[in-house]
Amino acid sequence: MRNFLFLVFGFLFLVSCQSNSSKIPVVGSLDSAAIATDTIMQKGFESSYEFHKTLTVHEKLVYDVVGYGGSSSAGEYAILRRGADNKTDTVTKGARNGIIAKTFLADSNKNTKEEVYVVIQNPSNPSETKTVKYEAK
Repeated sequence: MRNFLFLVFGFLFLVSCQSNSSKIPVVGSLDSAAIATDTIMQKGFESSYEFHKTLTVHEKLVYDVVGYGGSSSAGEYAILRRGADNKTDTVTKGARNGIIAKTFLADSNKNTKEEVYVVIQNPSNPSETKTVKYEAK
């Protein structure tokens, strides 16, 4: 009887130690390791630039505005298009003499094509700004 109990407890112990890494996640379950990895990667990406903002047009299209290089008063900017096709495309880039103060989407000419606006501000004189516009073709 003692050997039988030992065998049962041993079997239960082995069954409880199995990893569920082979299980397919179902709706409602979270893969916390994947979320942590993605979050760390995203934070690293964002902190490697002086400025980064994602502008969402709709669920299948976003634009990333990135400020990089140089000091806070000089450097470059780039506008990247990311669509459902997963191809990142740099749509425009250029030099900036100042910091990126604001970015936003608009359709000021009402032609149903999104426009990305980047407001560059002189850090020594905040009222001095320059606005760069990119319109999708």
